[in-house]
Amino acid sequence: MIVAVNALHWVDMAAFFKEAVRVLHPDGALLACIYHLRKILVPGMENVLDDFRHDNLQEYHTSQHDYWDGYAKIDFPLKDVKRKEEMVPGEMTLSDIISVIKTWSLSVKMNEREPERFKKIIVELENSISSHLKGDTAQRVQIGMKAYYVLARK
Repeated sequence: MIVAVNALHWVDMAAFFKEAVRVLHPDGALLACIYHLRKILVPGMENVLDDFRHDNLQEYHTSQHDYWDGYAKIDFPLKDVKRKEEMVPGEMTLSDIISVIKTWSLSVKMNEREPERFKKIIVELENSISSHLKGDTAQRVQIGMKAYYVLARK
């Protein structure tokens, strides 16, 4: 079995699949998974992360970022390809949420190229979320981690 978690979109797919087909035994399995913070499940905040990403980070988008909706665009050259997605609930503080957003590769790119602008939009996002939380930034809020799974076999 080969497992790739939060990684497949960063490799040369043709080379990866060629090697996977080479090393997998007959009926051997390949599992590709990806998950990311997708939603703040607070009324009025459900789309804030999608909006933030679209409104502020879109210019840094490359084909490697086409994974936001899973690996739907990837043609797995194997058989019995099964796909599943789910929203995994969890809790985070505002500080946790902002920390995760800062790790997004789009955020990292923007911060490298436009650090002042990046700091500004992060503060704006943090203030927007904080106002919905009535200033209680230590409060743990419900979040949704979007998880995608693709299972296939040789």
